[in-house]
This record gives sequence, C-alpha cells and structure tokens, in this order.
Amino acid sequence: MQKLKIRFQKADDVFQFVKALRQFDFDIDLSSGHQVVDAKSIVSAVALSGASDLMLTIHNDDCGSVIESISPYITA
Repeated sequence: MQKLKIRFQKADDVFQFVKALRQFDFDIDLSSGHQVVDAKSIVSAVALSGASDLMLTIHNDDCGSVIESISPYITA
C-alpha cells in the first residue's frame, strides 16, 4: 500500500486522472479529511476534486505503474 498527495489544476485533470486509474484491477481510494471514495469513480473524484488535502491510497504492493500514469497530479 502507498499513499500520495494529489492536486488537480483544472477540471479536465480529474477526468484524465480517473481514466488513467481505471486500467488497474486493484482498489485505489481518494480521500480528503474523513471522506474516502473510489478513485476510479468520476462522480466521486469530481466531488472531492476541489479539496486542498487530497490523498490517494493505492492498495497494491506494485505501485510503480500507477505512479507513472498519474505523475502529473502527484505533489510533494
């Protein structure tokens, strides 16, 4: 499992982010505060997209390909 901070600059970023994540067969969550949603759900991702404290949780030990596919949205 790995956690990453995420930030979207524009609305289209959310759609591209979800599209990239849908190729993976394991669970990936997006959270803000106490709210946790399925990161592969466009409706859920859009609902949280304006938050400043977005965290992505990848529920798999092999996270390299996920990280590569969403690298533009990962913050330090």
